[in-house]
Amino acid sequence: MKITTVLSVNAIIWLGLGIAFALFPYLMINLFGIPNIPENSEAGLALYNHILAFSRVYGAALITLGFLLYSVRNLATDDRLALDARRGIISALALGNTIAAAVAITEQFRNWFSPGGWLMILVPVVFAALYIFLLTTRLKAVNE
Repeated sequence: MKITTVLSVNAIIWLGLGIAFALFPYLMINLFGIPNIPENSEAGLALYNHILAFSRVYGAALITLGFLLYSVRNLATDDRLALDARRGIISALALGNTIAAAVAITEQFRNWFSPGGWLMILVPVVFAALYIFLLTTRLKAVNE
C-alpha cells in the first residue's frame, strides 16, 4: 500500500468523524453509551451541554487533523524532502495513533463499553499498524 493512499484514507476518516462529532454531537455521544442525564435539573442540563460542547470541539480537532493529513500526503514520498523529515512525519503519526489507541482501549474497558468505543479503538490501531509497516518497509534509505 502506498503512503499517499494511507494518508488520504486516514484524512478522509478523520474528516468524516470530525464532521459527525461537530454537526451531530447528540448522535455521536449516544454511540458511547452516555447515561441518561436528568434534563429537569439545571445541573443535568449544564452537564449535558458541556458534553455536547466537548464533542463539537473534538470534531473540530478531527477536522483539522484530517485537513492536515490530506495536505501533507505527498510530502511523505517527496524526494525533495529529506528522508529523516519524511520518517518524522510517519513516525509522529505512528506514535500518535498508538497513543490514541491506548487511550481508547483504556476508556472502552473503564467507561464506555460501547460500539463507539470499539470504533475509536479500531481506527487508530489500524492506522498505527499501517504507519509502522510503512516505516519498516517503504521509508528506507537508498543505501540500506
